Amino acid sequence: MIVAELDAATASRVRLAPSPAAEAMAWLRLAVAGRRDTLVGRPRLAGPLSRDVDVQLLVALVAGGTSGYLPDFLTPKPGTADALDAQLAQVAATPDDEARHQVLTETFADGPAPAAVVRAIESGTMAVRAARGLESLWRHAVGEVWGAFGHLVEADIARLSAVQGRSGVTAMLETLHPHVTYDGSCLRVWMPPWEEAGVLRGTELVVSPALLDRPHVSPQLCRPDQAVLRYPVRTLGDPIATVRRRALGRLMGDTRVALLYDLATPRCTATLSERHRLSAATVSYHLGILHECGLVTRVRHGNVVDYQRSGRAEALLRRPEVTLG
Repeated sequence: MIVAELDAATASRVRLAPSPAAEAMAWLRLAVAGRRDTLVGRPRLAGPLSRDVDVQLLVALVAGGTSGYLPDFLTPKPGTADALDAQLAQVAATPDDEARHQVLTETFADGPAPAAVVRAIESGTMAVRAARGLESLWRHAVGEVWGAFGHLVEADIARLSAVQGRSGVTAMLETLHPHVTYDGSCLRVWMPPWEEAGVLRGTELVVSPALLDRPHVSPQLCRPDQAVLRYPVRTLGDPIATVRRRALGRLMGDTRVALLYDLATPRCTATLSERHRLSAATVSYHLGILHECGLVTRVRHGNVVDYQRSGRAEALLRRPEVTLG
């Protein structure tokens, strides 16, 4: 059991936010373990990822750790804006002595670390290289997953925000997962064989819906300034919507489907490029095809053209008979 006592100041500063860095590490753990996921199938370290030395450093951390622990500095507390960039900056800025302790003392507590990991620690490059590896994972793999399914996290955050606003933080935390309880004072996470107790005093707790950590709860509570509780995103309880989106991805391509789902509100090419981490030319190409098919409309405002999905696209995204064979 992991127990964290929350003082009144901390309980009043519980907020909800996505954690792109944690999603990247969850994807990598799936790939290293060869496990299958209902959203992404069986991830593979192929193409640029197989040749990226910084990604391979992260692989060594995931595959070689014998304690079941990954360094917390790889999944820092998400901020309130520009979550991925802010997290990557936090990872890169991790002090050398902190990286050394988390990697050599905690992750490899039961045995020697791989030579590549030791070299990165001794050279003082572990944190910067880890940040580069995370960015590469996002650019070549996880960003596409987020583009296709990130709306589920946003929907769950909206749902829990409504619960918190209506009934308070206790009610919100109590709805997260059967293994999570909160009595207004102590947050308890049932997570055998782990046993840990601490106090969160005058700090902030971030609750983060997880796309790729299902069905596990993942608490990160031992460092008060980095307190995060990840839980399986609840919105995945709608299997019809999830299956439909995967089917449309096979039909149209995941990138175009991701853009369509993101165009519930009008957005310009530059905004979509930033949100999906694609070049403006790539976004423009896909929008042109979607427009030719009558799936998006466009309206010019001065020098800016805003795109929004059409009524035809709305019907397509919600059509119940789209299924996977």
